[in-house]
Amino acid sequence: MPVQPTFKKIEGESYLYELTYPSGSKGYAVRATRTGVPGKKQYFPFTKEGLAKAKTVRNTWLEETNKLTKELLKKGPIDPAIKKMANPTDPKKPWRYKRSDSPDTFHATEQDAKDFQTKAKELKYAANTKIPKTDFPAIKEKIIKGDTLEQIASSYDADVDTVRTL
Repeated sequence: MPVQPTFKKIEGESYLYELTYPSGSKGYAVRATRTGVPGKKQYFPFTKEGLAKAKTVRNTWLEETNKLTKELLKKGPIDPAIKKMANPTDPKKPWRYKRSDSPDTFHATEQDAKDFQTKAKELKYAANTKIPKTDFPAIKEKIIKGDTLEQIASSYDADVDTVRTL
């Protein structure tokens, strides 16, 4: 079984790493990925020439992927949140709604997925804003009357920092 090196990011350089094998030998690596375009993974010797070659390969890859990304973006989002799957696990539900904070959900029609997306966004927004900004004057009055932030926060089922920020 091949021995895997450890990777240390080179400061100030995107996608470039210094690698160290358990035997102590060193090298440079380009490890780059972006959504919608082929990635790059290549190793170079631990010399000035190796580092220069790694930078050249990385820069060439960046130029190519920037061109590809621009072309892909003209067609629409590279990986849209709502997408019809080519090989769905359930053929009756081919539409996927992908969220970063939850598992993917699958729907029968695109409209079902859009409706679910709208509802999920509303719920997430409501969860993030426990105290409406329209209540600011009422909270201000409570503070003037002498209520503590803890009392105000408990009446809104929020923490003290949320009230303080408001």
